[in-house]
Parts: sequence; C-alpha cells; structure tokens
Amino acid sequence: MENENKKAAKDIIGSVLKSMVLKGLIDIEELNERELLLEKIRELLPTLDIAIIVDHRPDILKQADWYYSQKEYNYAILFYTIFFEHSINNVIIVKLQNLKISEKSRKEILRSLSIATKFGWFLEVVGLPKFNEKYKKTITRLSEERNTFVHYKWNPDIDDTTTNTPKSEVDLGEIKACVKYMKNYESKNLFFGNKSSVDKAIRLL
Repeated sequence: MENENKKAAKDIIGSVLKSMVLKGLIDIEELNERELLLEKIRELLPTLDIAIIVDHRPDILKQADWYYSQKEYNYAILFYTIFFEHSINNVIIVKLQNLKISEKSRKEILRSLSIATKFGWFLEVVGLPKFNEKYKKTITRLSEERNTFVHYKWNPDIDDTTTNTPKSEVDLGEIKACVKYMKNYESKNLFFGNKSSVDKAIRLL
C-alpha cells in the first residue's frame, strides 16, 4: 500500500509539473532546480485547474512490440495505432486548451475527426506544424489495417485463413521511425523540444 501511495503521489506531482510547463508557469531552465520546482508546485497547486492523467503510452508500446515479436501483426498494429492516436490527441487537446476552446467542444472535435485529418489539414487550422508526409501515410495505413481487423465481418463464402496477416506488409523499422518522429513532434510542440528534461525532472522529484 505504501508503494502504491508513493506512486500515486508521484503521478499527481508529474501531472502538475507537466501542466505547469504547458501553461508556461515553469521555464525549461528551471527543471533542474529541484527545490525551486517543489516550491513553485506548492505555491501554484491550490490555484491550478489540473486534471490528473496517467500516460499509458509506454505500456501500450511495450504491448505492441510484444505482439509484433510474436508475429501477431494485427494486434501489434492495433496497439501501435492506439499510441499514435493518443499522442496526436494530446498535442491537439493542449493546443485547443491554449486557444480557450471549451472542454465540450474539444471532446466533440476529437470525436469527429478521422485519424488522417488529425495528422493532416487540421494541424494547420490550429496553428501546428505540418506532420511529415511519409509518416502521416504510414500511420494512416496502419489505421486502415486496424479498422479492417477491428471491424472484421465474417463471410461464409470466403475462405479467410489469414485473419492475423495485414493486407499490406508492415515493417517494424518503418513503425519505429514513426514512433520516434511522433515523440519528437510532441516534444517540440508541447515542451519546446525538451520533453526528456521534463520526464527527468519528474523522476528526480
């Protein structure tokens, strides 16, 4: 129970710290000043409107890698696509918050947009940089493969013996390159290219 409480406390502090960075309340240069960070957190915590969110993406990627290693490609694609959609949703939602878009509208926007749109023209609409076209195409293709698998319809007239094999070849190196680019895109646009510094500061608190 004690370990669980410590983990919960660290998750809360981590969420607070990330929110403060995103809101511009902490400079990147201050992340190495442990005592200063703790003092600012204590001062600002009562006044901050912060939702505590646990980031499951590291576990999602581990699950995706495991399924790929087992040649369970459809399940691997399912989890990789979840990672990509969670990541771009995070970037978009923070941008919409900064634009003072209401929570209700933010939810409706995310629900209404396709994954291709989230990685495409909508980024320009909210003032975000264009996503690399090559990686956008890869993620869109993975999403289409995911949808084919998730919404599979049994047809007794078709001898389908390859339900675990995507229709197009899926290269792990290509997916890993997309993952790396997605992480860099998020870091650049939410944490000024210093997300690793934020994560390090959270670990050291």
